[in-house]
Amino acid sequence: MNDDKTPRMGTYPLDIESLLLEVKKTDDEPRAIDERAVIGHVHLKVTEMRRSTDFYRQLGLNLMNYWESAAFLSAGGYHHHIGINTWESSSGSPCEEGWIGLENFTIQVPDTEILELASRFGTTRHLILFQDPDGIRIMIKALSG
Repeated sequence: MNDDKTPRMGTYPLDIESLLLEVKKTDDEPRAIDERAVIGHVHLKVTEMRRSTDFYRQLGLNLMNYWESAAFLSAGGYHHHIGINTWESSSGSPCEEGWIGLENFTIQVPDTEILELASRFGTTRHLILFQDPDGIRIMIKALSG
């Protein structure tokens, strides 16, 4: 932890060879990740830091750390569930259909939280669909659903 009690972050090189050994390719086409996969956190390229930070905070995430070009947001005090940055995308264009990259992700929350979110956004559903300011689709659903 830093002196101000924010998490200490670092950047380390990715072991590409090890990562490639994990991929079981059957052809040369890119494939979607298995829909049953559970991911601890995601990092997203965004085009405007403040706009994207405000969007994810409206979803109920807490701002854990903020720099001019990166922010880390979390639920429940974890260091981050969503990291956003403008390192290669500042003032760029939002994702368009058919571009390579993350198309969507799902956030699962306790039933009581989905009801609060649904009320805040004017719906009664246990499944809420959003699109972030950069075109990434987000589904928020109840853990029981």
